Amino acid sequence: MRRTRPCVAVTLLLAAAIFVKRPAAQAPSPPPPFPPPGRLVDIGGWRLHVNCTGESAPGQPTVILEAGLGDFSVEWSLVQPRVARFARVCSYDRGGDGWSDLGPDPRTLHQIVGELRTLLQKAEVSPPYVLVGHSYGGWLVRLYAYSYPGEVSGMVLVDAGADDPLRLTADGGVKRSSELVKGRPVPPVKTSGPLREADVPPMALGQMKAAAERSAIDANPGSRRKLPAEAQRMRSWALARWQHMAAANNPSDFDLRMNTFGPAGTQGAGSAPQQGYTDDMSRMFGS
Repeated sequence: MRRTRPCVAVTLLLAAAIFVKRPAAQAPSPPPPFPPPGRLVDIGGWRLHVNCTGESAPGQPTVILEAGLGDFSVEWSLVQPRVARFARVCSYDRGGDGWSDLGPDPRTLHQIVGELRTLLQKAEVSPPYVLVGHSYGGWLVRLYAYSYPGEVSGMVLVDAGADDPLRLTADGGVKRSSELVKGRPVPPVKTSGPLREADVPPMALGQMKAAAERSAIDANPGSRRKLPAEAQRMRSWALARWQHMAAANNPSDFDLRMNTFGPAGTQGAGSAPQQGYTDDMSRMFGS
């Protein structure tokens, strides 16, 4: 799976810091290179961008596109118009990526799924849904289907994350994600209190900004050069923002590990998944 790797030191600092709001003059960020193609929807003090195209038909599900880690709605620029020929289809930007505001920290899978559900409700995008998840997005759509089975009529997994993937540890070893569980619960989903620049300790903020500048040097590698020119411009802008780095901050363990789906990826017997924290925050989401 391809992904954008946040700086290890940045993730550790952000996860460990106690965010204390402090008055500080912040230089305004440059605006996006062009306006969002969809809508910005307030979901509780921060706005998420959703772009729906195509016509809905009675009884037909809406297709929801979930991008990989570090990606957002423009990744679907070549796919969405084709799906819109026969279905209603929506792409969106997770908090902190693309045109969306950064949401509350930490950015656990449960937090992101909760925000997506609120976004769809407030944008009046009614179920049923066919969820399409690429890479990291595969974990998100599976968690959505597990959490809200009555809203999902189907899933498409595109090179999606494995059930219990191997992880590199700090000492150079290799372990299954489930072996790294610490037994502490993942924080509950937050519905207010989005992370602001003034909340972030200066050292962590400086490292995130430096890491973002590095990630934007080659914002459109490989097959992403096939994206439309505007999509590539938007990626170059988005990846250069510190919010892009903060959007990947999840110190919690792999939320969709085997306890969620059971052996061989089968869905569990109705019990809530047992999550926990790990020390290996830098490689939590794929290689």
